[in-house]
Amino acid sequence: MFLKIIKTIPLILGLICFSVTGYVYSMLSYIDYPYVALGILLIGVSVYLLNKK
Repeated sequence: MFLKIIKTIPLILGLICFSVTGYVYSMLSYIDYPYVALGILLIGVSVYLLNKK
């Protein structure tokens, strides 16, 4: 159970990065590319960890 929680932390952080990017874009019409890159990286790590047996 604890390992499942640890494996989902990158997913949660990735979603936070994407929500920050969406918020900044909606307010300023500007995409903050470091948040997008970090979000993609964290989502990728999370998918890899959750699918790893």
